Amino acid sequence: MNSLNSTYGGIVSRASENKLAALNCVSVGDIKVLTKARVHESTGPAAIAMALVIGAVCKGPIFWIGLARDTQSLRARGVDQYFESGRLITIQAANRREILWASEEALRCKGVNLVVTQIDMGPDLFESRRLQVASQCGAGLGLNVISRRAQSSAAQTRWHCAPDPTGKANWIWELTKNKRGQIGHWSVNWKDKETRQNATLKPFDLQAAAVSPGFAETKLISPSTLSTARPLETA
Repeated sequence: MNSLNSTYGGIVSRASENKLAALNCVSVGDIKVLTKARVHESTGPAAIAMALVIGAVCKGPIFWIGLARDTQSLRARGVDQYFESGRLITIQAANRREILWASEEALRCKGVNLVVTQIDMGPDLFESRRLQVASQCGAGLGLNVISRRAQSSAAQTRWHCAPDPTGKANWIWELTKNKRGQIGHWSVNWKDKETRQNATLKPFDLQAAAVSPGFAETKLISPSTLSTARPLETA
């Protein structure tokens, strides 16, 4: 009887844990592995687009931290295609050390659901552990947008984001590392809320004065449909 109870107890515990994890995450379509109070990493040519899409499903203020050349490239009309630009708080740092310090402080803030850290070289194991502890204090989601190369880190997940080479979707998001085990590829389309058709994303200087934010539609796809596949990462 004891062994039976322990067996069923284990099943219930795992089910409850999975349900709690699903509730404590930022859901982008059917992607439900972006856990809050954790730090995640985004790489690839469309890494910034992923940050904007996640910002669209988060509520409250969004901190975006990076060098001046990166934060100044964000334009209100371009951001408005994803979420109200008034929610965006940009922090300009002078160097890598300042970026990481500001990110820690922002992640510790209660009520901030998303902190985007735009950085050239990804945080190392020590740096990412500090960010991880800070995110657990504030209970928000941290996203490191890495323009050059990711390092071995404590990040919960790591994504490679790129435009869809087939043109059937806006982007392909490839989950190359996940501490909870689930991996995969998703096609991501940005939809117009009114027409529910694929939205036409334009540069900020060609965008209309007033634009309504859209929403993301995602679909889990097979790697065999892609022309190239990246190796999974464990670091």
